[in-house]
Amino acid sequence: IQILAPKDFTNRFAIVLSQPQVVLGLHGPANLLNGFRPETELTAYVAIRPTIELGVPVEVPIGVMGPTWATYDPVTIRVTVTLLPP
Repeated sequence: IQILAPKDFTNRFAIVLSQPQVVLGLHGPANLLNGFRPETELTAYVAIRPTIELGVPVEVPIGVMGPTWATYDPVTIRVTVTLLPP
């Protein structure tokens, strides 16, 4: 899972995901699914909002970037953001 956050965010904050990988249910036409390569054609990510409360685990939906013909079952994971020491 990739993290979508402002560029300098990881310089100030630590982000802990409850799991580094998730299982996604992928749906689409069988002829396109047969040739689909998720390792290169699919990106799963969490968007870190600036309003997230520090130190509190929050359920965050997984966003998916992939082919326009595909649909995905919704999945969430727990994300905890903490302030890095100075």
